[in-house]
Amino acid sequence: MLRNPKALLGENYERLEQFVLVLGEICTKKAQCEAATWDKVAVLIANVFQDPTLGEQVKKLCQERLTEQQRAKLQECYGTCNEEVRARVTAALAQQ
Repeated sequence: MLRNPKALLGENYERLEQFVLVLGEICTKKAQCEAATWDKVAVLIANVFQDPTLGEQVKKLCQERLTEQQRAKLQECYGTCNEEVRARVTAALAQQ
């Protein structure tokens, strides 16, 4: 997903709604994630929120389809994405 979003979301982003729902679930289960996984989720969320094509659509889906708790957790995760986190994720992906 971090390398090629269309591979997961579909050529025309037809699976975007399901993706947002899954992100909402993942974010409410932070305690079950390893730190490296949480970093990747944070970068993923930041990427889709900041994407010029997807950003507004993702925000709208979050408002319409996620619970208040899921939105808060997703926002919390998004807030952890900074340059240091991006650098760690980039380094981890380069090793794979």
